[in-house]
Amino acid sequence: MSNMEITFFRVLREAKVSDDLAQTAVESLEEHIAMKIKEANRSVEIRLNLLIAITTIASAIGGYVSLIDK
Repeated sequence: MSNMEITFFRVLREAKVSDDLAQTAVESLEEHIAMKIKEANRSVEIRLNLLIAITTIASAIGGYVSLIDK
C-alpha cells in the first residue's frame, strides 16, 4: 500500500467508515488510478510502435538503396 492509500484509508477510518468499506474504497481508487495511467500510456505506446515501424521500414529501404548503388 502506498503512502497515499494509507492516508486515504486512515481518513476514511476517522470518518467512521468500516474497515471493510474503507479497504474497498482504497482498492477501488487504486484500480481507477491504474486504469487512467494505462489509458494515458496507450497513446504513447501506439506512437512508439509507429515510430519503430517507420524506423524499420526506413532501415530496410536504406539497405536496398545501398545494394542498388553498388
